[in-house]
Amino acid sequence: MQISNLLEKFQNIIHSNDIIRKSIQESIQKYTNVLIEKENITIKPQIIYIRTTPTIKNEIILKKQKILEDIGQKIEKPKLNDIQF
Repeated sequence: MQISNLLEKFQNIIHSNDIIRKSIQESIQKYTNVLIEKENITIKPQIIYIRTTPTIKNEIILKKQKILEDIGQKIEKPKLNDIQF
């Protein structure tokens, strides 16, 4: 495999991750009217990690199920089952 192929594959992974974080950002904003910066969203297997204030954290917890359902409709893979802080 050539280096250019590896770089292209890596770029696609980064782009995909950016699209997923954007979808998460939009779903959170839709249900809480709070904009979370993409830099504060981390995705690990099946879990979304968000860095935010306690007030916003509580707002997200209250709407967690609706947010996860909305994200699930936008993206099929990876399957995201939880939001943690």
